[in-house]
Formats: sequence, structure tokens, C-alpha cells
Amino acid sequence: MVLKELPNKEDVVDYGIDETVYVSQSSEYSGAEKPIGQPSHPVNNIDDAIQIANERNLPKIFIKDGEFSRDDAPTKGFTDLHVTGHNVDSHKLDLNGVDVTGAFFEHVNLYGECVGSFLEGRNCVLGFEGDLINTDSYGVIAMVDSLVHSEGNHEAVIVEYWRCYSDNAMTEDNFPYIKAQAVQLIGCHGQFEIECTGSTFDLYYKSFISLVDGVLKINSESTNSHYFNIYGNTEVINQSLSNMNYWNLQNREKGLDNIHDNIVMDEETGTATYGDAGGEQDIFNIDFTVLSDVSNFKLDLSNLTQSGTWRLYVDGVKVREESWNADEDSDTVLIKFDMITSEELNLTWEEDADEGADRGIPYAVRWRGE
Repeated sequence: MVLKELPNKEDVVDYGIDETVYVSQSSEYSGAEKPIGQPSHPVNNIDDAIQIANERNLPKIFIKDGEFSRDDAPTKGFTDLHVTGHNVDSHKLDLNGVDVTGAFFEHVNLYGECVGSFLEGRNCVLGFEGDLINTDSYGVIAMVDSLVHSEGNHEAVIVEYWRCYSDNAMTEDNFPYIKAQAVQLIGCHGQFEIECTGSTFDLYYKSFISLVDGVLKINSESTNSHYFNIYGNTEVINQSLSNMNYWNLQNREKGLDNIHDNIVMDEETGTATYGDAGGEQDIFNIDFTVLSDVSNFKLDLSNLTQSGTWRLYVDGVKVREESWNADEDSDTVLIKFDMITSEELNLTWEEDADEGADRGIPYAVRWRGE
């Protein structure tokens, strides 16, 4: 973020202590000469408001009224500007492909394409169900209500929305569409479709979704190695091979049920025999020949009388190990880990003391392949 210079004393007096440019679509004033943009002379278009803010180093734009659709949309960028409306339902703003790096939007209805490396919105409506814009101009993603963040040449494209919501009239095929390397939806309501292109190996490219209520659709083009952390009362429609981590029981039940309804899951089940000879023995061994998202595995240890340890190996390398206590722990071991792999997956069991006989260990492994 590039810090703006401080406005001069005269501009602070003219534009108010809040250092804000005022916009009213019904105003008769355009251009960038004083007193245009002041509370008594609001400017009637977004481009002039941006020019006034940039020329006078004013950090804020306030939209008093107006619907700035494709014909009235800005051609100048909102870089490092704070844009606020006072009626989120009527202040529609088509971002029209401009740069929004470091921009902050509040109480406006955002839609359209944009570029940039960081955008934050609070108390906004995302997407729009209506006929204000021509869908043909959106190219491949031709949705009238789409909000698409193109990656451009920036090192990180991160989108944060706090307490925002979507139009509840939208259907699953027409959700507001958000594309970025990472997306944060915190305390939001409604239906959203997101496509995340960042790798999970970079901390900044992990997405955090916490919906108060609503539906989250994860587009199939999301990067396989992306990592989603999902909280709250959220129904999830996952069409990707991305890593999913659910942190709320209500969310987990709704999300997993929905995913299983929409994605064909492969499953291997069986009963392994742990022989009386003891030592570390295989429970299952699966060789994935294509990239697969291993969702979870389950062991039924009710036949065992002695405590022991299970170990998980990927391509011969141990990645996890846990102990099980026959007297204290549940007979069912359910491990959800969302592992992306195209290698051999091997689980073993080793007793702590002699079982005295062969024991059967039922198991199940679930995954999604390409």
C-alpha cells in the first residue's frame, strides 16, 4: 500500500474534517474544480470523484445517491481509497475492470470485474440480480451478478469481505462469483461461488470462510493445493479437489452431506487381519495412480483387547502417528485430513501387548479422484 500525501490545510477546510469527496448522481456538477466535490456541490460521477480525491490527496469518497452501472462506471482505479455509501440496496457500483488495490468499500452494492492485489469490503452487497449491465461484456464469466477479481501481475490477490451479503433471489447457477488467490468471507450472509487460485504452500493464499448462514459453492477450477478453512452455518457445494477443513459440527454435517451429494466419492472398505505374530502390520495399502483428495479413513477397533498405535505413510514416508488406548478411547477411529496425493497410502497397526490371537480390524477409506 502506498501512503498518500496529507491534504493541504485549505482542502481540509473546503472538504471537511473527514477529508471526503461527495458524490450524487442527481447533482448538476461535474469536473474537478473547487468547490465541486464538497458537501454543498457534490460531483455527479465516480471518475471525477476519484480525480478530485487523487489530486487533493483526500482518502475518502462518499456516495450520497446513485446507481453507477456500466454506462456510468468508473474508468479510473480506486487504489487506496475508502468508498462509502449510505444505502447499500440502491448504491450499485459496477467496478468495470479498474484497479482496486488497497481499496475499502462500505455500504455499497459491488459487482463487475476488477483487478488488484487486495480489496476489503464491509457491510456490502456482493453481486446484483438485474439488467443494469450487458452480460456479453463479461466474456467467459458472463453472469450479470458476478464479482470477479482478476489476478493481474500482482504477487498476491486477497479479497476480504466482512458482514457482507448476497441477493437471496439468486439461484445456484447464478451466485455472486468471487475469484482471487485467497478469499476471506467473515460473518457474511447469502450465497457465494468462489474460485481460489493460490497455493496452500503460501500462508497468504489460505481462505477462511465464516458464514452466519448461506451456501458456499467452490468452483471446480480452484487450485487443488488450495486450503479452505470453513466455519459457521454453511452449506458447502464443493466441485473442486481443494483441501477442505471444517471447524464447526453443524457446518461439518451440512457441508459433508452436501459434498457427498454433489461429488462422486470413491471408497475402499474391508477387514484387515492383525496376526498373532504382532509387530507393525498393514491395515490397508492403496496406490493412487491419479491426483486424489483423500477425505478420511475410519477404523473399527472393537475387536482389539490391547492398546496400540496406528501410523500413516505416504510413498513410504511416515506422515502421522497416534496411540489408541483400549480402556479409554472410542472403538471407532475417524480421521479427516483432506490430503492431496498421487502416491501410495499405507496405514499400519502395532499392538502394545500381545493380543494372543488374530484380530479383525474393519476399515474404510474415502477419496475423490480426478
